[in-house]
Amino acid sequence: MNKTEFYTTVKAEIIRANTDIKKVYRFRGQLGDPEQESPLSYPCVLIEFSPIDYQATTSGQRGRGNIIFHVVTKDMNPESTTDLTISDTFHKSIDRKFGLVRTSEDSENHGPITDWAIQYNTNVFE
Repeated sequence: MNKTEFYTTVKAEIIRANTDIKKVYRFRGQLGDPEQESPLSYPCVLIEFSPIDYQATTSGQRGRGNIIFHVVTKDMNPESTTDLTISDTFHKSIDRKFGLVRTSEDSENHGPITDWAIQYNTNVFE
């Protein structure tokens, strides 16, 4: 599946399997910039394509690359575990589907906004 097919298929699955996720967007550096963060609907998932290494095959190209899913929540309550619950639910819904295998996970806070960057490795065929 090429990048466009991958994005639209995975986006549909995220929306179907995660009722708490309000929106899925492409990652375009929105986090850390208040002007770009404000139009986002929370909680949301931002899909970031990292570099893909391709090799030629007899039927086209095959690539191996990383996809980073930013599971982003907004919550002013310091005792809240909403971000943990939503990121765990997201992972359970997507892991091992579409050839995705989780390789790392990290969180970063931007004031009340928490970004769980969950990285998966996958194959891409074109």
